[in-house]
Amino acid sequence: MSIVPNLSLAHALGAIMLALTVFAQPANAMQPEEARHLLHRTGFGVSHSQWQSIIDLDYDAAVDKLVSEATRGQTVKAPQWTDEKPLWTVRQSGWTTEQRRELRLNKRAKIAELRHWWILQMLATPTPLRERMTLFWSNHFTTQYNKIFAPMLVFNQHEMLRSHALGHFDKMLFDVLQDPAMLLYLDNDKNNLNSVNENLARELMELFTLGEGNYSEDDVKEAARCLTGWGVKRDTGEFRILNKRHDARSKTVLGHSGKYSGDDLARLLLEQPATAERIVRKLWLEFVSLEPNESVVKIWALEFSKSNYAVDALLKTIFKSPQFRSVENRGVLIKSPSELFVGLMRPALDGLNPEQIRVRVSELRPGKRLPQLFRNAGQNLFEPPSVEGWPGGLEWVDSRTVLAREHTARNLVVGLADQKRGSTNPYLISSSGKNSKGRLITHLNAVDPVSHIPTTYTQQRMLLELIRDPAVHVK
Repeated sequence: MSIVPNLSLAHALGAIMLALTVFAQPANAMQPEEARHLLHRTGFGVSHSQWQSIIDLDYDAAVDKLVSEATRGQTVKAPQWTDEKPLWTVRQSGWTTEQRRELRLNKRAKIAELRHWWILQMLATPTPLRERMTLFWSNHFTTQYNKIFAPMLVFNQHEMLRSHALGHFDKMLFDVLQDPAMLLYLDNDKNNLNSVNENLARELMELFTLGEGNYSEDDVKEAARCLTGWGVKRDTGEFRILNKRHDARSKTVLGHSGKYSGDDLARLLLEQPATAERIVRKLWLEFVSLEPNESVVKIWALEFSKSNYAVDALLKTIFKSPQFRSVENRGVLIKSPSELFVGLMRPALDGLNPEQIRVRVSELRPGKRLPQLFRNAGQNLFEPPSVEGWPGGLEWVDSRTVLAREHTARNLVVGLADQKRGSTNPYLISSSGKNSKGRLITHLNAVDPVSHIPTTYTQQRMLLELIRDPAVHVK
């Protein structure tokens, strides 16, 4: 009896089973490399718990989870002094030189504490996307502490930006224009009917909304008139409008005329397509690549404005896009110092509560100097180089900062690796499971190392090789 028909039948059944297996797979199944890319781009490194939370989901569900869960505020308790009135309201008439010096030192100590607190927040948060977006908005709506010199106002602005981080851009813009730190930073407390100051109006149009080329000098002058009388109560540090200093006459801004206030000005700017396009373009540079596709930017911007400027919806669009998911766009962005250092630390701190993280960081040799180390690498928190913020991109790395990045990365990783949990390297606990050393590469690096690093190396040598490799700096 011939067995050929039986073989043909077996082949046919095998083909059917293979097809059924293929069709049984989720249409948008999460691939490990996509999970790696998604987590590195939207957070700080990859912890074992983060990895486990999304790896069994399909891709779209993973994106929805990351965005929808990024709703928490503080994880680490803020410094006790943050509910005090702003120190710059203290009357200093009759003070001695020593008293003035003590006040300056007090303020410097508070802003140093605030920087350290923010770093701990990045390390401890269960929703790193929210901190990434808080960083993004603090670099969009920039203020410099050394100009304001009021730690409490800096903290209040920071918390305001965090509260809106994945909310609605239009609401955030209204709050920014009434934010005491911003009003003081851009001298709007000096903007009045008889002496118009254009600083806030200019940066509002050039940097915060429209972008260069989408307004005229006359628009800036008229916009500044809309903001006259908007300032800060010196005794409480709260926003106030002095009607007697406000220009209530008609203004003409972007071709529209009326007796506009600051709120009316914000509405006019939000109606301009250039505003949505500017925000989308900046988010592209933050999350996708260094070369925005302008046709795609316009499509996303239109959706963004139609959604009432919903940031969370825009992020879902970006993260689910073929441009974000493209293999060609992996490893093409440079990590900021915050992304690099926090990303190297979080995997070793996975599973610890905020207080345990604070203790472990304080026990590190460079632990108390973390803000200074961030500054040495080019990112002094709450003190960007100018109103334009940190330029980012390739500007993060130069002959000076690259040495600071490498030296700090080594000290942090080696220090954390020495803090055993039992007898185990904490980096391997965070990469627990089969092939933990191989997974360690995935958790610390967004892309594979340039150099071959055998998993047969000792734990210590493998960590040292990883942080020496150029791939550690990209995402």
